[in-house]
Amino acid sequence: MITQDRLKELFYYREDGQLIRTKTISNQVKGTCLGYVGAKGYIECVVDYGRYQLHQLVFLYHYGYIPGKIDHRDTNPSNNRISNLRVCTVQENGANRRIGINNTSGVKGLIYHRERNYWEARINLAGKRYSKVFKGLEKENAVEWLQAKRLELHGEYCRHE
Repeated sequence: MITQDRLKELFYYREDGQLIRTKTISNQVKGTCLGYVGAKGYIECVVDYGRYQLHQLVFLYHYGYIPGKIDHRDTNPSNNRISNLRVCTVQENGANRRIGINNTSGVKGLIYHRERNYWEARINLAGKRYSKVFKGLEKENAVEWLQAKRLELHGEYCRHE
């Protein structure tokens, strides 16, 4: 496990969220950025034979430890500016997820039941489901309820879109 001191010996932090090499080691050239973009969009790194994601190392560089879970406020896994990173739980990280690609209503947590002509607004937290049904054309009311409930349950981690 790399330490903050070792990390600061090998790299400096640049305001765009990159760690830049301070020395040339093997084929890693001084002045170049650390890491490569992995399959899920996170920047992957190998430092002193350890595998990390860049956001973990940026956090370590600034705070001296790597927490169990780190959230990207803007949900962009390549944006590793320290201002975009925050410690979170798995639930908080999930609350900050973007709308799913299979969503058909255009609103996170909103489902239209065509056969019965109603909207169902749903939010899950800690194994509990919060839901409310809205008849017919009350989509706007369902969206308002969802946004208020999401803010109440998830606070600063809530994401509506």
